[in-house]
Amino acid sequence: MNKRKIAIYTSISIVGIAASYFVYTKIRNANEIKFIHKELDGAGGYGTIKDFAKVFEGTNYINGLKAKYPNLILLRNEYITEARIKLNKAISGIGTDTDTVKAVFRNLKDKVQIAQIADSYQRNYNTNLLDAIMDEYSFREGSSDANELLNIMKSKLDYRVSA
Repeated sequence: MNKRKIAIYTSISIVGIAASYFVYTKIRNANEIKFIHKELDGAGGYGTIKDFAKVFEGTNYINGLKAKYPNLILLRNEYITEARIKLNKAISGIGTDTDTVKAVFRNLKDKVQIAQIADSYQRNYNTNLLDAIMDEYSFREGSSDANELLNIMKSKLDYRVSA
């Protein structure tokens, strides 16, 4: 093979590789943008803890689901009281026991249970639970504790029903 053919084949190969990489990058970026928009729209998750404000309304959230799903699974009052007291102790006073706050949410199975505890917190302490958590320095938006709590809340089912 002469040098000219080798140069042409090499050039074609380089152009082909560059074109393939360009197409791959374009498709990957388009898919990432779709995922980000899905996350921001709430279709695939949430962007901040404040996106869960509806859940923290408590009674309104629960009653809306009860109307659709009469067999909604709810927590027992004893467990609600225990979780509410743990959260209040972890949030009140100097410093925040972030591990306790995250542990309480980790032990809940769905957003209905979060709503039940938020409702109890509101009735007993006259403060919205979400506001109480977000007022703590450790849970400022974007902090590692806030992101961890967000991921815990994202992992929860919306509701559960009994058969």
